[in-house]
Amino acid sequence: MLKKFNKVLDELCYDYDEILERQKIKQEWVDQLREMSKISKFVPKIIDDKQLAIFVNGCNGNTERSSKWIHMNYKLRSTSPEFFANRRFDAPDVVDAFENQCFAVFPSTPNNHFVFYHCLLNYRPRKFNFDNAVKVFMMMGEAMIAKEGPRDGAIFLYDLNGSSFSHVFRPSIHSIKKGIDYLQSANPIHIKSIHILNSFWIMELIFAIIKPFVRKEFYDIIHLHPPGASLDKIFETDVPKSHMPCDLGGDLPPKIEYHYKTKKLIENFTEYFEIDDENTVLKLDQFVDSEDYKYRDKYS
Repeated sequence: MLKKFNKVLDELCYDYDEILERQKIKQEWVDQLREMSKISKFVPKIIDDKQLAIFVNGCNGNTERSSKWIHMNYKLRSTSPEFFANRRFDAPDVVDAFENQCFAVFPSTPNNHFVFYHCLLNYRPRKFNFDNAVKVFMMMGEAMIAKEGPRDGAIFLYDLNGSSFSHVFRPSIHSIKKGIDYLQSANPIHIKSIHILNSFWIMELIFAIIKPFVRKEFYDIIHLHPPGASLDKIFETDVPKSHMPCDLGGDLPPKIEYHYKTKKLIENFTEYFEIDDENTVLKLDQFVDSEDYKYRDKYS
């Protein structure tokens, strides 16, 4: 499997030397993370420098922090099959998500940040599945980072246009908590800001419910924008109009075009996800476990 995975990484993923230079990543940091990760029972043994570099970059070269971050990443993968199992382009839940929801990657900003977008295509509440949405959103992010290499951060745009009271209460608190845990404790890229567009009054209640398990520094990067609100602040600070689609007030083609491009991206990464998922599932038989090395599930 190792030879096959290396072939897939070479064909689909970013140029390693180029990213080391662009992101100012030192090879010694990647080597240190590899050694430190051997202690974790969750981090796969078959893991490439390109994958390790993403975590090193996300923690600004702090290998101690990177080792905790990558441990949490694979721990949550292993315990969250609703988000990480069977990540195939033709899997029923993935097909359902793409048919009823929009997932789009907009061009990276001049400040070297990814821009990930999500909204509903089908407004009927029974067609909204939160777990499917999280699964595909994470696949989108992982594929894009693997393709282009790590950047300085990411900006998330969640558009609630068409959402209702019924949509908000479809996901379980357990699923919401898992999704937040991943974003704030295991996501391999620094999140600069999260903008919730077309937010309505019920979101304040939701935020009150989730606040106990959201770290303050994560809570502070979330910004609510009510329906009809100007997006000028976003254009000024995070995503310029030149990098936003025309139906969100920008200069680019409509967001649906980027949705189709994202579908194609996920399809192109079919073999990558198949191998990576198999690698994760098999890990417990392959990895060293050490009781005297304790990770914190969260850290400041």
